[in-house]
Amino acid sequence: MSKSITDNQNNDQDCLSTWKEELRKTSNALKIEQAKSDKAQITYANASVWESKLKSYWTNIQKSNEIGIKISDELKSFKKHTDIVCQKTDCSVQALELIFCLIKEFFECTDDLKEKVSDLQKQIECRNEPGLNPQSSKVLQCLKNFSDKLDLAIAGQQELIKMVINVVKCAIQIHESICSTPCGLRELLVKLIDIFEGCGDQEEVQVSSKKGHKHEDHHKDEDPECGPDNSCNAKLEPVPVMPISDDPYYTGTEDQYNKAKSEKETYKKEADEAKEKTETLASFKKSLEDAIAAAVEAKACK
Repeated sequence: MSKSITDNQNNDQDCLSTWKEELRKTSNALKIEQAKSDKAQITYANASVWESKLKSYWTNIQKSNEIGIKISDELKSFKKHTDIVCQKTDCSVQALELIFCLIKEFFECTDDLKEKVSDLQKQIECRNEPGLNPQSSKVLQCLKNFSDKLDLAIAGQQELIKMVINVVKCAIQIHESICSTPCGLRELLVKLIDIFEGCGDQEEVQVSSKKGHKHEDHHKDEDPECGPDNSCNAKLEPVPVMPISDDPYYTGTEDQYNKAKSEKETYKKEADEAKEKTETLASFKKSLEDAIAAAVEAKACK
């Protein structure tokens, strides 16, 4: 009987020692897994921040691309209106020039008629016939009235000519400012449309921008862009490719954003698995601690 009790006590002691050893190993494993879990959570948090930033960049560049497309559409619509205006102004200039020629021809006829009336009056006066008295002759009075009216018409010719010339001049200026090449509004719209649709010559602009880029480790005295006083004030300015959807930054941002989303999901899964493993070990450790405490209490009661 005494031997049986001793054996039971030895078995209890061995079991307690085993639990304590298991608790020690579990505690060490928990610390390791907790560190892994913390690291996984930090990695996931950093990935979430980076994914959020890329999402903002991607959203902004998409909006910029949409705005660029809208601007291009508006420029095309504007250019169509300028085409109509150029057609109308061209016809107007031709019509005004024709009217000017007709008025000039009319005035020349008026001047010629005035000369002929004056010659007729002189010939009548030279005849000195009693029936052709300017005071009593109806014919001479009508001729004089007609001559006076011609004088009034001729007097107004100069002002009318000036007004017609100004109208023609304004019409030509409007037509040239809108329709001339290469400085007209329509030509400028064509160049802008080409730029926004990627048809313009953007290489020169980008080369100019690259010239503004200065490496930090680039010595000023070796830089041809630096002046004799070694002062470099050039700055790197962004020069997007048009349309923006063709810019490497556009496709690169999209690729990075998609990659960041995928990595975020991967890190989230890893963080959740690490957290679950940590919680499992913590629960197991708690169970061991409770079992050991219960065994120690039971042993103390014997």
